[in-house]
Amino acid sequence: MEEIINNKKSVTIWFFTPIINFVSYLKFPNSNPIEKTNSFKQDILLFLFFYFIFAVYTIIKLIINGVDFSSNFEVLVPEDTNFLTEVFLVPFIMQFASFGFFNFNRKYIFVLAMLFYVLLSFTFDTLIIGYIVLALVIIISLVVFFRKNVYVLILDFIQNNKKYLILISPILFVYFGIDFTHTLHSNLFFLIRAIVFGFLFTYITIKYNIWYSIVFQSIISAIPFVMVGLLNDY
Repeated sequence: MEEIINNKKSVTIWFFTPIINFVSYLKFPNSNPIEKTNSFKQDILLFLFFYFIFAVYTIIKLIINGVDFSSNFEVLVPEDTNFLTEVFLVPFIMQFASFGFFNFNRKYIFVLAMLFYVLLSFTFDTLIIGYIVLALVIIISLVVFFRKNVYVLILDFIQNNKKYLILISPILFVYFGIDFTHTLHSNLFFLIRAIVFGFLFTYITIKYNIWYSIVFQSIISAIPFVMVGLLNDY
């Protein structure tokens, strides 16, 4: 009996090692790198674990509200949703816009992030905000291009304020990813889900790099399409 309990504890610790590592990293982000004692497989399982919890809650809530899944799959994937856009393009834009600055030490990441910020500037409902973002991106890009030392200052700022940026990045992810005007996305549950995944994406970006984080979001975005395909076949 004691051996079974110890095995359960070991499995629990193994499963939540990524969270333990990340919490430890948050204490001293400038001098304490995220430990890579856990495997990439553990990180994927952790993502799927949280996704499963949120998915089950959503499905139960829809069933309670009387949604018939046998004839209405739009609740999982709206008809106007494009697979390529949601699984490939959106993860690129959201990841670079929300977490790209953690990898600004690679100049091509900085360039791509600026380009995606330009794209995002045309998606804001309030035009003035879009124009402000566009103007800031252009100014920053030009200053960095003509004054190389500014790029170094930006990297130093990110390094010295990483603890605060870790808190800001999930907020950016929520802002770029949630349509607050949509009834389904305006409640507290979807806000919490976005924040949780925002922190998980931050963890992955810092531990590996932004490309891993993009892959994670693409996997999560593809799951509803797979579910609809399976339900249609059934």
